[in-house]
Amino acid sequence: MKKFIFSRESMENSYLTIGTVHLDHLKKEATIESYLGASSEMYMSKDHLYLAVQKANKQPRRKRMLETEVLPPITKTEIMQFIISDGKVVYNTSATVPGRLLNQFAMDEQKDTFRVATTVGQSWERTASKNNLYTFDLNMKQLGAIEGLAPGEEIFSVRFMEDVAYMVTFEQIDPLFVIDLQDPTKPTVLGELEIPGFSDYLHPLDQHHLIGVGQQTELIKQKGNREPLVKMAGVKISLFDVRDRANPQEKNNLIVGDGNSYSTISYNHKALYKHPEKSLFGIPVTLYKTKKVSNKHQVFEDEVFDKDGLLLLNITAKDGIIQQAFITHQTEKTIYQDWEKEISRAISVGDFLYTFSLSDIHVFDLNNMDTVHQISVPFDSSY
Repeated sequence: MKKFIFSRESMENSYLTIGTVHLDHLKKEATIESYLGASSEMYMSKDHLYLAVQKANKQPRRKRMLETEVLPPITKTEIMQFIISDGKVVYNTSATVPGRLLNQFAMDEQKDTFRVATTVGQSWERTASKNNLYTFDLNMKQLGAIEGLAPGEEIFSVRFMEDVAYMVTFEQIDPLFVIDLQDPTKPTVLGELEIPGFSDYLHPLDQHHLIGVGQQTELIKQKGNREPLVKMAGVKISLFDVRDRANPQEKNNLIVGDGNSYSTISYNHKALYKHPEKSLFGIPVTLYKTKKVSNKHQVFEDEVFDKDGLLLLNITAKDGIIQQAFITHQTEKTIYQDWEKEISRAISVGDFLYTFSLSDIHVFDLNNMDTVHQISVPFDSSY
């Protein structure tokens, strides 16, 4: 059964579709509802589904004509709440917050409170960007807020853990904010940590430790410019100790690669591998080396491909970050990356690790990291 709900007030030219399937009765017809307006991010709790729709505050035409400088529209986000009950998803209510959401981790529901983090503006705009956190009850009535965090910076990652929010902002250096949410009417910044680089994905190790995956950075002084140049300097994996919420610490870190090396976890958290029983994590990375190249006129830096694969790390609160192995699907040393062999997923079954790329599946013995088997997957390179 499909139901399409139309709102004459909507200005959207696209729509979203929500469908439910009863897993105990797979032959039963699915329930499908469609709504005008597309969602950029989604978060789901046990009882609610939240969809975030980014919107623009359009300036009146006459006001725009009087402006000597064309400014980007100020954005806001409408968060729609749906109730999940008896296999049905029913629209309930919505609320609007200033700014935009980074991703699904910017939303969270804990007990009877919904929390959301946003960035207003861009760091390069004439008016400095700022970052906010809002709390709502389950009827989407605002309870509290923190506004104006880290002016001139943008949110790079957020993680809610029970009654605490961890937020990373960045422009030249990485502040990790620890925000107390025990009283949702009075969210409070308890502490912050400033370190080089930034984490654009945060993953809880335990109640008192966080893993951060992102980039190491260096600040390069520029002649004739007061502001330094921010240079990427490799993939950075950090272990944060947040037992003392007023004084968070980076307990340990590992930096691999140079320059614009990256991990797909930065934009797709599903690429992270975690062993179901051991403290073994897998971080897919593509690594570059920075080399100095000279000609008759100057010496400059050039980045060349080094390797890509799965970086296997043992991460514990006691011992920090210890590299265990680096496994790859690349078969030959070349100056260019075989992107179809880039490892995108890994899973483990017993003592065996299975790694997947577009063109190959490899099986490794976790006891010695020897290759047990590998097969090629039919792959259309023209796709």
